[in-house]
Amino acid sequence: MKSLFPTGTFLDGTFVASQVGTLPDVSVAATAVPAGDGGLGVNFDGNGKVKNSVRDVAIAGGILFVCDEPGKVVNFYALTDGRYLGSSTALSASPTHLAIAGGGLYVSAGSALYWAQLPPSPPPPSLALQAISVMPPTAGEKIGGIAFNDDFSKIYIPFQQGTGGNDPGGSIYSYGLSQQSPSQLPTLSNAVALVSSLKDTPEFVLHWSGGS
Repeated sequence: MKSLFPTGTFLDGTFVASQVGTLPDVSVAATAVPAGDGGLGVNFDGNGKVKNSVRDVAIAGGILFVCDEPGKVVNFYALTDGRYLGSSTALSASPTHLAIAGGGLYVSAGSALYWAQLPPSPPPPSLALQAISVMPPTAGEKIGGIAFNDDFSKIYIPFQQGTGGNDPGGSIYSYGLSQQSPSQLPTLSNAVALVSSLKDTPEFVLHWSGGS
């Protein structure tokens, strides 16, 4: 961002700035970066406090991918200088988790799972995310952070019934994962419930050889 706004004021450690520079409980009045320049959206609760955050980021091919929850898109930036490179097609819900596997970017957004082939270098101005056909075990469940086995032939998906605390938990399923070519939308098959009726919300899963 500083390559685009060299005279701006930014919070320490900022790589991707906010569309709103003046935030509650922050003493520094930062430079607001418009959405067209890659600034991330902000939502506020009834008390005027920020209620969303950058839930997940991913890096591939010299590009930083960032979930923009209020904007319901995934933005991407050049790692070298923070330059805004573009954004994904609009999603049905706020994106919360990212994963990279087999040359593709996977995005969890509400009850949907999206995929796009990773962009070339230099990247195109948009990232065309497509919905993967997957049905949550219970209607309305959200998808958390996914994982893959070593050869990307299997995908593990946590389904969330609530947001933690006293809410219902959720479950974790595995699916066979296949793809005709690196440019084709992946397909899922053979759903298997690995864990059901969890007492807390599963946020992420992690796979390692010999287990998951």
